[in-house]
Amino acid sequence: MLKLFLDLFTRTQGKVEAARRAKAMLARMDELGFGNCTNTRACEAECPKCVSISNIARLNREFLKAKMKD
Repeated sequence: MLKLFLDLFTRTQGKVEAARRAKAMLARMDELGFGNCTNTRACEAECPKCVSISNIARLNREFLKAKMKD
């Protein structure tokens, strides 16, 4: 799910909705009891879906951009 979500950030049509999706994704992760994914590589090592640190960093960047626009 996270990989598909992050792939949408790279598509032109997805860039319009990137902020909304990033906030929704992190809200859902909080609901499910996931902690924040950081850029320290700990999340990458523990991730059951093997999401790479580059995709975790992209999600964090999109989330920060979205929060700054609020």
